[in-house]
Amino acid sequence: MNKRIPLGTVIARRELRTRNTERPVVVSIGTPKHIGGGWDWVCPYSISGLGKLICGHVHGIDALQALQLVSAGIRQALEQSGCELTFEGCSDFGIAFPKLIPSLGDPRLERRLGKLLVAETTRWVKLHKAAEMVIVIQVCVWFVNYW
Repeated sequence: MNKRIPLGTVIARRELRTRNTERPVVVSIGTPKHIGGGWDWVCPYSISGLGKLICGHVHGIDALQALQLVSAGIRQALEQSGCELTFEGCSDFGIAFPKLIPSLGDPRLERRLGKLLVAETTRWVKLHKAAEMVIVIQVCVWFVNYW
C-alpha cells in the first residue's frame, strides 16, 4: 500500500517550463518526516502544472538520505509524465534533477564510474560546444575535485 504523505512545510521549490508552451511546472519538496519502522524517514514532494497534481515521497534510513534521494524520485516522476520540460533555458530538464551514480557499497566502482562520467562529459562538450556547456563543465569540475 502506497500511503500518501502530506507535503507539509515546503523547504525547496524549483520551477521548470513546458518546452512548447512555456507553462510553469513547479516542483516542491517538503520537510523529511520520521515515520518509524523499516526505512524510517520519508521526504514528500509535489509537482504542479502538468495537468494534475503529482504527489509522491521517497524513503531513507534517516532524514539526510531521504533528502538526497528525493531528487531521483522527482526525476522519475517527471520522466513518467511524458511532458517535455526545460530548466533555465536548457532543453534537458535533467540538469535540474541529476541522476545519482550508484556505488553498490564499493568505493572503487564509484571512482571508476565517476572518471568515466567525467571523460564522456568532457568528450561531449568538445563535440557539441552547446549552450549547456557551462553547466556540464561545472559538473565535470565537481567530479574532478571529488575523485
